[in-house]
Parts: sequence; structure tokens; C-alpha cells
Amino acid sequence: MAVAIIGVCLLGISKGGFLGLGVMALPLMSLFVSPLQAAAIILPTALAQDVLTVWTYRHNWSAWNLKIMLPSMTAGIGIAWFMAASLSPSHIRLAVGLIAALFVIRHWASGRFERFIRPNAATGIIFGGLGGITTMLANAGGPAWQMHL
Repeated sequence: MAVAIIGVCLLGISKGGFLGLGVMALPLMSLFVSPLQAAAIILPTALAQDVLTVWTYRHNWSAWNLKIMLPSMTAGIGIAWFMAASLSPSHIRLAVGLIAALFVIRHWASGRFERFIRPNAATGIIFGGLGGITTMLANAGGPAWQMHL
């Protein structure tokens, strides 16, 4: 229970300005409960935060980015859905850990990353699909979207 409270607090703190802390919530909770159970615990909070974010930014959005990224994110969610059905909790823990490690590496190399990757349709499709997979497996689709945007 205490780890769930810490995980939900990390999500709240990340929305309050400390970006990246929310990515730690699911891996932390996955150490104590199955990753799917951890995702189920986090999901109501994440959905409420997403509704508030959409409401806050309802006048400031890019139709082009949504047109490119939503179909690929939907495909990524479908791919992860098929994968998740055949994966054990240990496999999902490994995937969550790898996703978290990749986001940390991306953060450390953000200056170099942004010089080589420019947002275009190809990066929108790639990071949209990656966002779909990571959101399905780890409730962590935001960082993939941020890499493109």
C-alpha cells in the first residue's frame, strides 16, 4: 500500500513540474506487485491527470501531430496488447525496466538527441508507435511523444 501511495504521488509530482518522476512509478511498484496490477493501480490517477491536461491545453494543440501520431499509437497499443497476452510478469517487468532505462538515457543525451532528430512524419510514426507500446505495457507513453514533439 505504501509503495502505491508513493507511485501515485510520483505521478502527481511529475505533472506538477518535475517531469520524468512519473516514469518511476510503475517500475517501483512492479518490484512489489505484478506490473499489470501496478498499472491498474496507477490507471485511475493517470486518466484523471490526462483529462485535466486535455482541458488545460484544449486551445493549444497541433492537428498535424495528432493526425500523424494517433494512428501509429493505436497500432502500437494493438501490438503491445497481443504481446502482453503472452508475456509473464517477469517479461513485463523486464520491458518496463528497459523502457525506464531508455527514457533515462534519452534524458541524459537530450541535447545530442535533439540535434540529430527533427520532428517530421517519420519520427511521428515511430515515436507514436513506441508511445502506444509503452503506454500499454507501462503507462508511460508520454516520454515517447515528447521525444517527437
